[in-house]
Amino acid sequence: MMAAALVLFTGLLRRTRGDIQLMILVGVVIAVLLRTLAVFLQRLMDPSAFAVVQTRMFAQFGSIDRGALLAAAGVTLLATLWLLRRAALLDVAALGRDQARSLGVRYDRLQMQLLCIIAALVSVSTALVGPIAFLGLLVTSLAHSLMQSHRHALLLPASALIAAIVLVAGQTLFERLLQLQSSLAIVIEFCGGLLFILLLLKGKLR
Repeated sequence: MMAAALVLFTGLLRRTRGDIQLMILVGVVIAVLLRTLAVFLQRLMDPSAFAVVQTRMFAQFGSIDRGALLAAAGVTLLATLWLLRRAALLDVAALGRDQARSLGVRYDRLQMQLLCIIAALVSVSTALVGPIAFLGLLVTSLAHSLMQSHRHALLLPASALIAAIVLVAGQTLFERLLQLQSSLAIVIEFCGGLLFILLLLKGKLR
């Protein structure tokens, strides 16, 4: 996934000059394409056979692979340490490419390193709980609103805590209290999609 992310976003960064809106839209299009392909395969295959393949290939929040927890914890710990040690650089990079380079930050190199870290963390979360679109956008927006700060030393731990609360509390609410069989991912993607549209309309997504 890191290799795919580097190939994809390196080309996009060169062509779009860091347009985050276009990058997110490309990600949405790819996600829709892959889901459509899955539905197409479901039509072609025997339903029971497809259910077996889907169960073995895609992670579900309700059935965590315990064997992957140790590897996931190691990758997450290393990525977290890397991010926290460079929190001050991330604060400067958030000012923009020209401003960051004028202050001595190797912006392009830091950007590629961040893409690798993000791809690794997304790979870990996808392997454990399955794909959930817009979760990162929703969590980071909540973290910015609650912390009222642009310091990554505060935003990164807050985002991780909010994401954990949303997933655990949401799944508990669905399964234990409401006794519903609906997937939490559907609700998160719906709310995240609305937030994305709202940010686009307000011009705050940059």
